[in-house]
Amino acid sequence: MSNTVELATIRLKPGIGEAELVAASDIFQHYLRGIDGFLRRELLHLGSGEYADLVHWRSAADAEAMMEKAASSPECLAYFS
Repeated sequence: MSNTVELATIRLKPGIGEAELVAASDIFQHYLRGIDGFLRRELLHLGSGEYADLVHWRSAADAEAMMEKAASSPECLAYFS
């Protein structure tokens, strides 16, 4: 069985700094720890207000199941905004 990696690119909105992103990222990370199939996550700073979020899952099905839960999760919605 091969793992699945999700990649999301992030560009900070005007008025949002790295500290706010990291705070929301920490809450999101805590949320993910309770999700079945979650393996690990990396938030990478690419420079100039750009970031990459890599989320490693046990399977594509686990990643898809989490995305369904994310639509009603305040922790996820805060981070995604």
